[in-house]
Amino acid sequence: MLFIGFGFWIVRRNDLHKVACTVALSSVYKMPKRRRESSVDEEGASSKEAALAAALFGSGGEPTFRVQSDDESDSEHHTHQRRSEEKESAQSDDEGEEQEQDSLFVVDTSKDEAAAAELCSDDEGESSSDDEEEIKSDKKGDAMQPVWEDEDDLNIDIDMTAVNRMRKLRKTEDEKVLTGKEYAERLREFHNNLRGETALKWARIDQSDNLDASDEAKTSKSLVKSGALPGEGLPAGKLRVTRRKDANQKAPSKAVVQSIDWHRGGQVMLTAGMDKKLRAFRIDGDVNSCSRSIHFPDLPISQARFIGADHSQVVCAGRRRFFYVADVESGKVKRIPQLLGRKDKSLESFEVSEDGSLIGFMCNDGHVALVSQKTKRMVSSVKMNGSVRCCAFFGDTYGSAPRGLYTAGGDGVVYTWDLRNMNRCLHRHKDEGSLGATALACTYDGRTYAVGSSSGVVNVYDAKAAAEAYRPAPEKAIMNLTTAIDRLTFNHDGQILSLLSRREKGALRLYHVGAKKIFANWPTARTPLSYASCASFSPQSGYFSIGNDKGRVLLYRLDHFIGA
Repeated sequence: MLFIGFGFWIVRRNDLHKVACTVALSSVYKMPKRRRESSVDEEGASSKEAALAAALFGSGGEPTFRVQSDDESDSEHHTHQRRSEEKESAQSDDEGEEQEQDSLFVVDTSKDEAAAAELCSDDEGESSSDDEEEIKSDKKGDAMQPVWEDEDDLNIDIDMTAVNRMRKLRKTEDEKVLTGKEYAERLREFHNNLRGETALKWARIDQSDNLDASDEAKTSKSLVKSGALPGEGLPAGKLRVTRRKDANQKAPSKAVVQSIDWHRGGQVMLTAGMDKKLRAFRIDGDVNSCSRSIHFPDLPISQARFIGADHSQVVCAGRRRFFYVADVESGKVKRIPQLLGRKDKSLESFEVSEDGSLIGFMCNDGHVALVSQKTKRMVSSVKMNGSVRCCAFFGDTYGSAPRGLYTAGGDGVVYTWDLRNMNRCLHRHKDEGSLGATALACTYDGRTYAVGSSSGVVNVYDAKAAAEAYRPAPEKAIMNLTTAIDRLTFNHDGQILSLLSRREKGALRLYHVGAKKIFANWPTARTPLSYASCASFSPQSGYFSIGNDKGRVLLYRLDHFIGA
């Protein structure tokens, strides 16, 4: 009986053992990993099951497994499916509870935001201060500094008298030795004076590329307001003029300066006069070095002008039946004996078109001989009644090929010629109140022209209005001078007209075309004009040069214009 009871107890124990193992393993194996890691209740349940298993089998007991039957596996599958559904519903409930718990808590970040804002403001302050320091440093360093300097240059001494060609770098005859740094500066200065600023234009940094749209708008507005832009905002009452050193201070003329002309680049100016010399100067306003001087033994020069598309040649004429053409760069001179088909004894008066392709010589019997710049031969001519004393070319745009010609003579009649249509005369009219025209000038497009007379009166006409009337009235009659007008010159954009007379001391005036007024503030009684003989504007009207009877060429800077 005791044996039977002990056997029953062993069988019962094995069954309980199997059931407990099956339940524990199924609960552990079927439980999702996410559930085990995130839910605290499930971890507690698994710990309870582990404690129950340890109580039943001991801490070191290992359960035994047997193969289940088909009925047991089916029942277990249904049980697993039902438990998985219950777990999914419990998981959704837990997520809802977590959302509710999150909505119950609010994290206070006001202090952190304030600290972050304070930190950002500190950073902005530091960056703004850094920017200000950079701006200051940029302002201090506007002048470009060399990237690298050779320290050995300071220890080198160069004898300036050892080689003859190095003597031109000396400023005084007493200089004999220069350091390497001084020698490099002298070479750089000599190169700039020889080649001009245009030679180094490619190496300059254009600061306008660094301006944004607002800066460009402000800059343009300020320039227009100050009258610095061509054609805009030139004040009528007062002209801002700055005196610079004489243009020909390095080589003044020994006679009256008869002619002044500017190179298209605005850096070179030529002078000519009765001393039979043609001189070219590099104009910078301070040094104004003389780069070329050519002597013509048999020609006292009455007029000299640049010709050619690149202004590489100069035509010189005087009271002779021949004229010269000189190459400024090479210094070669070519003599043109006379104009074929003409027997004029003097070719001293002529004008050149804006593009330099045509030369108009004023000849006898009212003829104007048109000479080609390339062949130096007469290609056509125009003839007016009476004698011709002055003429002026005009084109479509500034520097373009000529399309027309104005001429005037001793009878006071002004002619307009069409050079593109067989040199046909388009219109002619009598200059109002004129006893004889002595000077004539027009803007580059021919819309406005001025005629000076022997009585000192200058009449300014609008070309369109004058062409529609038989006896047109001038827009303005300038009566500030009382002697015969010798020279009339418009600046490049037609805003200023200069008029001068050689017969009276200080007889030079500047006229504002738009306001129809003479500039009252300049020239003054103290301006050292003496007897002005010729005057010329630079290509961009930045400079105004005046030649006089003392052989000087006075140079003035017109501050209303940017370029030279």
